[in-house]
Amino acid sequence: MLSHLHRMMGGHDIVQFAELEVKWRNVGLCKQQLHDLITLGNYTTQIIWKHFFANCCLAVAENITGAMTLVCQHLTTIHGISQITFDEFSVIYRHLVSTVGTVSEQTVDSVLDYLSNNVRGQNGMIHPGNFLTASCPTLE
Repeated sequence: MLSHLHRMMGGHDIVQFAELEVKWRNVGLCKQQLHDLITLGNYTTQIIWKHFFANCCLAVAENITGAMTLVCQHLTTIHGISQITFDEFSVIYRHLVSTVGTVSEQTVDSVLDYLSNNVRGQNGMIHPGNFLTASCPTLE
C-alpha cells in the first residue's frame, strides 16, 4: 500500500489534505489511520508529502530504523536499489526524530556524522546497509 500511495502522491512536495483523503480511501486504507497520522504530524490542510510518508513508514515499522529502511525502499529514484540522497535522509531522519521525541540530539549528530563519512564514496547516496551495519550508531 505504501508504494501505491507514494506513486499517486509522491510527485508533489506539498499535498492538500482533501486530495490525500480521497487517494487514501481509494486504496482502501482506514480513515481513522489517516486522521491519526494527520494528528501525529500536526498537519492542517497542506501536508509535506515526504514527512507524511515517513510517518506512514513509522506507523508500519514501529521504530525509526525500520521506518528509514522503508523510506529508502520507497523513495528511491533508481528501480531495484533502495537508496536516497544523504541530504534527503538527514531531513527525513530529523523529522522522524522530532515526531518520536525520544532520540537525543547527540544520537542524531553521531548517526549523521558516521553516515556522512560513509556515503562519500557512494555519490552522496545512502542505503539501509549503511545504517544497519553494527558499526553505525543506532538510529533510535
